[in-house]
Amino acid sequence: MPVEEVVPGLHARLFRDWRVYVYYLVEGDEVTIIDTGGKGSASQIIDGLAELGKSPEDVKRILLTHGHQDHAGSAARLAAATGAPVYVHAADAGHVREGTDYPKLKPRTLFGRLILLMRPPTRVEATPIASELSDGDEVAGMRVIHTPGHAPGHVAFHWPRHGGVLIIGDAAFNLPYLAAAHLYDDLDSVWSSLRKIAALEFEVACFGHGRVIRRQAGQRFRKKFAR
Repeated sequence: MPVEEVVPGLHARLFRDWRVYVYYLVEGDEVTIIDTGGKGSASQIIDGLAELGKSPEDVKRILLTHGHQDHAGSAARLAAATGAPVYVHAADAGHVREGTDYPKLKPRTLFGRLILLMRPPTRVEATPIASELSDGDEVAGMRVIHTPGHAPGHVAFHWPRHGGVLIIGDAAFNLPYLAAAHLYDDLDSVWSSLRKIAALEFEVACFGHGRVIRRQAGQRFRKKFAR
């Protein structure tokens, strides 16, 4: 799929495997890649750089919303191809660094049960981690928001431009409609993380799975999850 502009400076590419989005944050000559898709996606991510008039050398960092294989599956190969450091939350860093299995996720919905029937891989290729993220950190002009529940080290990234843009990962899905994560590690944390997100100010919401919400995204989250 071609790279598409979300807002000026932020671009997205949809990968058919697991219907997952990878995001490119472009500021001047620097590119930050957010999530890396599943195994075998690195070359397509690099092709996307070319569409943006950028090269692998322009990639300054690779940020992971979490360590599941559909988001971190190509982190090792992409880091090797670009020389860029990889960042992930401390609670997921060991899994990504060592390439160990996650505990099996639990389904919250029928859709979640269907996903598990597809037997998704539970590990990624061992990946060097340059830095472990924490809640409130600033990286690439974005604030790190720790949002556990789907994974212990799940984070969202809040970019203050354009009325606020939130890159949500899998804390919520917009497929086929806005909903909490269909699979979870800890259900209480899923709901507390969504309330935390609903308290933020943002106009645009970008998901790991599902369509971008381009207007009044924060209001929609507050209406659905604040209570």
